[in-house]
Amino acid sequence: WNNFRPDRQSSRPWTSGYSKGTRTVTLGSTEGLAPGSFLLFTADYPAEVGDTSRFPAWAFSGFSYFASITSISGSQVTLDRPLPADYSTGNQRAHVWNDRLTNVGLEDFRLVDSNPEVFPQNAALYVEGAVHSWVTGVLFEEHNAKFISVTHAYRNLFRGNTFRDLLLPLVRANNHSAIVLQQTTDNALESNAVREQVPRGFTVQQTATRNVIAYNYMSDPGEPCNNFTVKVCILKPLK
Repeated sequence: WNNFRPDRQSSRPWTSGYSKGTRTVTLGSTEGLAPGSFLLFTADYPAEVGDTSRFPAWAFSGFSYFASITSISGSQVTLDRPLPADYSTGNQRAHVWNDRLTNVGLEDFRLVDSNPEVFPQNAALYVEGAVHSWVTGVLFEEHNAKFISVTHAYRNLFRGNTFRDLLLPLVRANNHSAIVLQQTTDNALESNAVREQVPRGFTVQQTATRNVIAYNYMSDPGEPCNNFTVKVCILKPLK
């Protein structure tokens, strides 16, 4: 389930319209855009984040915002929802996300890894570049790394899934979880059941922002995270 990353798509300067609450922004070019197109807006991290050198080299930008275009007038585009923060931090860019995977659903089946040692560090399911999609009612069993990896994916729903028997990976890592969120925003993880032999429920990496995690059931104690036994491992999230 891979629809490419935004850095493989075209981008253009985001020249004005950075304030919180703004819905109309100005771009260096609107060529190739149309109402319904998706844009990923990125800028430098705000000063309060502090030293960003600790962030992984593959991090696209944790300070980002995903929106779709409702109308275009010259070099100005109107977005379907307002900016949630002030983005006047420098290096503003708008990345074009045309031809995204949208409205794709995986529902009500059982996914079992028949030979988990073949690909010991791969996720059972990669959700990359998906928009307005969902995974519901799926039983994930017998794997040896993370069950679901969510990357560069926006406004997706993960609800009512069950995770069990996550086997010990060959290399222990923070991604040994039911779901790992990285470089992703505005997803919802609701009413999932993390059951026996799953060391961590969810890992939220520092480049994942504005995601909702609510009403999930976690029954089995996990491995230590930062010297505490917890089921949700959050690695220095952004505000």
